[in-house]
Amino acid sequence: MLHQPKRILPTALAASLALTVLASFSEAKKPPEVASARRFDREQFMVMNLNRGHGSSGYYLVTALRITKDVGSDLEKAARQLEQVDKSYARSRGKPDDRYLSTTSDKINAARKTAAELETKLRDAYQDLKASIQQTLVLEGSR
Repeated sequence: MLHQPKRILPTALAASLALTVLASFSEAKKPPEVASARRFDREQFMVMNLNRGHGSSGYYLVTALRITKDVGSDLEKAARQLEQVDKSYARSRGKPDDRYLSTTSDKINAARKTAAELETKLRDAYQDLKASIQQTLVLEGSR
């Protein structure tokens, strides 16, 4: 024989209790909204997202900065290798003071300087972007 559970409350009493509980929740006061909590509009989100996520301006600046660092490092390696080969070649020809590849070396050194300047400008641009975003949103919030 199957044992059926006993009903604890009659159906009418259960419905009445449920309505009472729902009524008390609906009458409960909602917490006051904080004055500083405000909604951002689409343009403000666009400004905030300039420095966030893949495909943002900040992402491209950081990526360019990383690539520029790699370029600078690679140019330094190329300059060292060129210098060593040029010295070795000059010694093998009996003219250790001559530099056969000096024009190439000069161009590599100029490129290294340009890469260093670009790295500095990219770093400054990224820092300026972060500060500008923050300043724009703070100034907007104070109005």
